[in-house]
Amino acid sequence: MALKRQRSTESEGKTTNTKIRCKGDAVKLITKHLTRDGENPSTSKAVAAVSEVAKKHLTVALIDRSNPLGRIMQEQWKVVEMRLLKALFTKIDADPSRRMPTFDGAGWFSGVKIIKCKDDPTVMWLKQAVKKLQGLWEGASLEIVDRSCIPTIPKAKVQIPRTVNPEYGLKLLQRQNTDVPTDDWKVLKVA
Repeated sequence: MALKRQRSTESEGKTTNTKIRCKGDAVKLITKHLTRDGENPSTSKAVAAVSEVAKKHLTVALIDRSNPLGRIMQEQWKVVEMRLLKALFTKIDADPSRRMPTFDGAGWFSGVKIIKCKDDPTVMWLKQAVKKLQGLWEGASLEIVDRSCIPTIPKAKVQIPRTVNPEYGLKLLQRQNTDVPTDDWKVLKVA
């Protein structure tokens, strides 16, 4: 006996037909294309998701390369912000008819300033303007990077049995995480 194929569950998308009664008892057949999970791909959720992905590169981070984690202090940001505003006003005065850089907001993430730009020319202007900033504070090395490039603290993980001597546990942690600088670590507390 041959088994019947279930094409509707095998394919990525599926098509459903719906009958709608119209004036004069005429029946109109509407075909809907659905994705695997039953959602219509042209819904506003799908369009919004695509739009958000397309705009993701417009959210950038201002990092200080002189800090291992790229962080800048709030007071330092105020200095940078004023210098960027001055550069923006200089651009306005130079050619008032040209399109100006526009921003969609700013915030903080792990001590790093996050800036949302409205468009690609704004991102390009911001990168160039930050490169030109000089004499901010000693050792300042500012750069605009993609938000995904924010430096992070390395995390060390190790499975230690409860009966292990704490010093052996530390040695195990150091040997299993060779990419983490653990030479000066010591056990502070055993729970």
